[in-house]
Amino acid sequence: MRLCSSYLGVLIAIWTLAHASIDHAGRHRKSSLNVTRDDPRTAPQLPRHVPPSLPLEDLFRASYNELEYLKLYLGDLQDPTTHHHPFTSAHIDEVEAFQAYITHQYTLLFKHAFPHRANEPFGLTIHQESTTRANVTLLLRRLDAANWALARWAQQNTLLDLAQADLRRRGVARGEALWTQRYAEIKACVDGVLARFRYRGQPLAYVGSLNHGVRGAHKGKTALKLHDFDVDLFVVHPAEWRRHLPAIRAGYPDHLSNEKIFPLGTHLRELQELGEAVGLALAAELRDKVKGAGRFVGGTEIVLREFDRY
Repeated sequence: MRLCSSYLGVLIAIWTLAHASIDHAGRHRKSSLNVTRDDPRTAPQLPRHVPPSLPLEDLFRASYNELEYLKLYLGDLQDPTTHHHPFTSAHIDEVEAFQAYITHQYTLLFKHAFPHRANEPFGLTIHQESTTRANVTLLLRRLDAANWALARWAQQNTLLDLAQADLRRRGVARGEALWTQRYAEIKACVDGVLARFRYRGQPLAYVGSLNHGVRGAHKGKTALKLHDFDVDLFVVHPAEWRRHLPAIRAGYPDHLSNEKIFPLGTHLRELQELGEAVGLALAAELRDKVKGAGRFVGGTEIVLREFDRY
């Protein structure tokens, strides 16, 4: 594909380098990712991180979001003569594959730094902070290279010089506005669907990145991916929770976690059927807004809680 070659070639080269230095290093993970933890009883501690974060998280988030917004901006451009979009779905897929990869690498670093939720309130030791900072810096270099590769593609194929600071800022701002509009439409659609359903008189709610459009700390608190998100549903019903708890503990102990009951695969048919109905409705309403909206069919679970807390 002629349109894709210049940008995708650069991006593939960046990706190949990333695999060579991080993924390939999985065979030597102890030395390359420095996952050996200090003894928390004797290691010096940095000030606590609340909420937990990795060093340079703000720079990672800014660079990732810039790539996201430029992708949306370029995807929205039309040739004034042909009305075709020069930044095609193939370009978008390639950028999104890179975004998924770089996010996965960041998540690996986060999980090495905080292997258990109990570790999170204590932050990082001085040794961990130093080694993690070095690894996040590697990811930042690849993100920066991907952003500039996108700018070079734009200059070659649309005559937009995104290397100019003012033009780049306007492009990023336009992309962010597009993201904000689409996010609001998706969230309103989901909220509208959920308003149609109740469980024994109680409304449904959800947790996760769709609530505020920001992904978790393990993903650098970056912008929600508009075509790749979950709707983590729950319902608060203390009486039903207490009624079913003994049977869950006795017959389905694996379906009880952090005082939350997960109904799929248990005797809670009413909640399962409600989840199926909600999933069908979400798939139908999001069909024209989200790629792969059919994933909500058959995979939507409504967690039963006693209290409205995480």
